[in-house]
Amino acid sequence: MKQRFCAPNRLVFIALPLLVFLMHCSSTKPGGTAPDPGSGDPRPAGYDESFDPMTVEGDDLTFPDGDPVQPIADPADGGSATGAVESGANREMDGFRVQLFATRDIERATLTKNEAEYIFAEDGDTVAVYLTFDSPNWKVRVGDCLTRDQAEALRLTARRKGYSGAFIVKARVNTIPTLPDLTPREPEPVD
Repeated sequence: MKQRFCAPNRLVFIALPLLVFLMHCSSTKPGGTAPDPGSGDPRPAGYDESFDPMTVEGDDLTFPDGDPVQPIADPADGGSATGAVESGANREMDGFRVQLFATRDIERATLTKNEAEYIFAEDGDTVAVYLTFDSPNWKVRVGDCLTRDQAEALRLTARRKGYSGAFIVKARVNTIPTLPDLTPREPEPVD
């Protein structure tokens, strides 16, 4: 009489070798030792502790005495925001920008940025235009506004210039914005 395997016996023949294989894979790696589970050591096996950062030779850094950056008064408090401008130092501060456009396509975002530089320069309203990446989108933003009122005026200007979806966002802004260079360039000579 032939003996037939029932389903539980087949499962044992399949599961047992698979279990042995998985247990073998989870053991030590070649050239290393498995960490002791009771030691609480989170480092991987074969961790090299011979590196000493104090032995690395490099240039010594020196810092000037005193604080080279002058504090800037908040215009909302009646102060002047020209402290950094007068000292010639650019600082980043909390402020506002106006977002004009967002897309996942960098070429389209770059074209929009270049277009915005010319559109805002038409009437002498030259403002800094920024292209930033905030995953997954490229964003075109304008302005370095220290107050919400300045940002609101810039938003209205942007809407008048055709950016109907422009809105205000909080951002780190520059005290000395980098304005676009819009001087016409001579065409390249063709050989």
